[in-house]
Amino acid sequence: MRSVMAAAPIGIAFSNHQKLQLVGREFAALLGHDAEADLVGRPSRDIFASELDYDRLGGQVGKAFEAGQP
Repeated sequence: MRSVMAAAPIGIAFSNHQKLQLVGREFAALLGHDAEADLVGRPSRDIFASELDYDRLGGQVGKAFEAGQP
């Protein structure tokens, strides 16, 4: 999985239990970080622009995944 993410020209990250678990280089760069390790273990809410965005969109994302939707 890491080699696929390293070769991907887009930002990819995986989270589990609301924490970032696996972060690609491009994803880290999009958020202004030099290293993927800077983000691993951080709360997934950190990738939202604001607490309001997280509160509004975070629940929708969780429901979509539970329902098997994109």
